[in-house]
Amino acid sequence: MTILLIAVIVLLGYLVKSRRDGNKSRAQASAETILSERYARGEISREDSVQMRKDIEEGV
Repeated sequence: MTILLIAVIVLLGYLVKSRRDGNKSRAQASAETILSERYARGEISREDSVQMRKDIEEGV
């Protein structure tokens, strides 16, 4: 019984962590898409685009 309880707790922890990581990946993809669109429209320079992309990848 104790082993089953521990397994359930570990599984729940894993599910919570994977859900958080998935949300971060989607947010990063969205930010990169917006950045690409702004660069394509000429709203930001290449240098700004490169720096912002680095910031997104680093999680700044």
